[in-house]
Amino acid sequence: QSTIPTWNGVDYEWTDGRKTRHKNTISALLGYYGFWWIIGRYMGDGWQTQNGIIICCAKDETEEIERQLNKFVVYTKTEDKTTYRYVISSKEWLAFVSQFGRGAGQKHLTETIIDLPRELLKGFLDGYMSADGCFTKGVYKATSISREFIYGLAQCVAKVYRTPYRIYHTI
Repeated sequence: QSTIPTWNGVDYEWTDGRKTRHKNTISALLGYYGFWWIIGRYMGDGWQTQNGIIICCAKDETEEIERQLNKFVVYTKTEDKTTYRYVISSKEWLAFVSQFGRGAGQKHLTETIIDLPRELLKGFLDGYMSADGCFTKGVYKATSISREFIYGLAQCVAKVYRTPYRIYHTI
């Protein structure tokens, strides 16, 4: 099955009496490879804050990640000792990624991702592999501490590449 998901946006409710405001910018992005690349990257190297999400990268990965981010989202870039952090201050992005779980061990894939058309799903896989994947000895490898996530990722690989996969458990 292949479907582009629907997204209804989020409502911003104010405590000071202002009218509720509806925001739905993500809906227009759901048909783009690069949007799903960002979601894949978030699943590998991202986390949630109270007001948005953060995606981290090594200092030599900035060109790759900024090429995708610049097309789809406003962000702030901060530098740590060995990494850069891209802060997306958006409650809508926070609400969207919340459907995939919070924290590395709780992340999982839903039909929102698994049912994507192959080209968009490839974007997701490419983004994830840029974060938590590698290519060694002729084999692509991905890692996660979430068992549920890895099983979902395997389904994505089978759908996009129509190839078998192996899953290893490492302690």
